[in-house]
Amino acid sequence: MALVTKNIQSVPGTQQQELERYLNWQVQQIAPDASETKIKPEIALTEIDSVPDIFGTLYRVWDGMILLGTFYENQDGRWVVQSCNREDILIVGTSLQAHIAVVASYLSY
Repeated sequence: MALVTKNIQSVPGTQQQELERYLNWQVQQIAPDASETKIKPEIALTEIDSVPDIFGTLYRVWDGMILLGTFYENQDGRWVVQSCNREDILIVGTSLQAHIAVVASYLSY
């Protein structure tokens, strides 16, 4: 499972659009828009809290006392996901996708 890394550099014109389409495709493979589906049991058992951070509100996903990962909304309205067991970050479109991505990363580790 490929994830978006922290080191994405600016790519000119059409290449940038191609990259964005590819990254959006990856997001749908990892954390599809689940607005029409029922929440899976693994997600229902996790808890989310929030703390103020330099980026705004930082949401933390917990499984009991185990921190699975964090996510926050960036200035572009996208959600930045950082799982505790991965160095890569993922950028998704919704907070639900961010939550699913954190849990999926933990379950796939």
